Amino acid sequence: MSRVVEVNPEEAVLLRDIEVPKYLKECITLFPEQLDEELIRAPSDIAYWNEHYASALRDYLLAKNSAEVVRARVLIEIREKAAANGQKLTVGDLDAYVTVDDRVQAANLKEIETEAEKQLLRCRVESVTAKLEVLRSLGAKLRAEMMSDPSVRELTVGSRSIG
Repeated sequence: MSRVVEVNPEEAVLLRDIEVPKYLKECITLFPEQLDEELIRAPSDIAYWNEHYASALRDYLLAKNSAEVVRARVLIEIREKAAANGQKLTVGDLDAYVTVDDRVQAANLKEIETEAEKQLLRCRVESVTAKLEVLRSLGAKLRAEMMSDPSVRELTVGSRSIG
């Protein structure tokens, strides 16, 4: 089971026509005027979303394994019933019977749902990571602009000669 908390609709906000939790919006919204705070916060945001992604990946892998087991058990059951009735089924017949079995359908649906959740969280991790890259670029640009300012450059050169 995924440990991601369900979002109450009243706690969600609209971000480019996509409803997202407020915390996610805070994680991916860039506040350039708060560059230092943003750079300090970014690693914990990445860790938070990576933890949820890892949980979703685990859930997906468990659901995938479970679906494979269900398909195998249903296949064995169908073969045994056919053999007991003296029927000979082709591989295509077996595949069709397995595919339409309600247990297989339920297991497939669970696998699909967990894979979708995993992908959603992977995208969130990538968004927060992209924000960190933008923050680093902004920091480098700011440093370059500051070094082109003569008063800042003199202050920097003066502090290096003192130490």
